[in-house]
Amino acid sequence: MTTIAVDQNWNVAADGLALYGGTVCGLDEQKLFVRQQQGQKMIFGLSGILAILPPLMNWYMEGAEPERAPRANDNSAWTFLAVRGIEGKAPRLFIMTNSVPFPAEMKPPMAVGSGGDYALALMHAGYSAKGAIQLIINKGLDVSTGGTVLAMNAIDIINGKVAAEAAA
Repeated sequence: MTTIAVDQNWNVAADGLALYGGTVCGLDEQKLFVRQQQGQKMIFGLSGILAILPPLMNWYMEGAEPERAPRANDNSAWTFLAVRGIEGKAPRLFIMTNSVPFPAEMKPPMAVGSGGDYALALMHAGYSAKGAIQLIINKGLDVSTGGTVLAMNAIDIINGKVAAEAAA
């Protein structure tokens, strides 16, 4: 599975463990992607089968109509996260799932995936999103969270302090 977290400072982080069933396929899988559309910058993340991420990003950028949400052939569960914003304005955070493909706005801190409960508790205890995921890995709290942690700050990306290409 995966752990993706967004802390109160709009740091977004994800682990890099790639699993296919019970087989480890990689430790530095990219699970966060930055895209830009009509003046908005967006960070996308996915907990679930990563092959469905490109169709989910396209679906979201085309309006996220629930009846058009992509489906995996085996109806595997996924949780899709989108952080979006326009320069100078506060970011907005949305999540969708395969069973509820309606964008629901959330406030950070927020976390999804197999280690999401741990990450949320650690962020409430003062850890950053990256720090929470790293501690989950270091302490072995969730066997489906591992590898390299990728992190980025949504406010910096939205305000152009970090190039979208460098962040993705």
